[in-house]
Amino acid sequence: QGGQQDNGASRDEFVVGQCAGGTAERGGSTQSGPEEIQANLAAHLVLYPNPSQGTVHLRAMGYQPEETVTLQIIDLSGRTHHVQSLTADAQGQLAITLEGSDHRLAPGLYQLRLLGSSARKHKALRIE
Repeated sequence: QGGQQDNGASRDEFVVGQCAGGTAERGGSTQSGPEEIQANLAAHLVLYPNPSQGTVHLRAMGYQPEETVTLQIIDLSGRTHHVQSLTADAQGQLAITLEGSDHRLAPGLYQLRLLGSSARKHKALRIE
């Protein structure tokens, strides 16, 4: 699929193809089948509350059962503030509460990373 757009002085060509969650069509909408929906659920990572006063709850899915996953919290300058080894449960899920008093993160923006052999996930975390 594709097309052309004629804006008078020049003609722009475009191609529509695969994008996250399905195949894009004209108008920017996407279509997703059961496989794409399942893949999106498998990539799920939730941090709450975010922004946080310090304590953060983390839930992630899409790992292999009993897979070892490394949790990293990194600031915007690239400095690592926390590293922890986690183990996914029998369904390939992780659930952990990071107590603010244990990690003493200064107010600011951080990148929380989960690194496993089957999936890598990251999400911004704001500490107020």
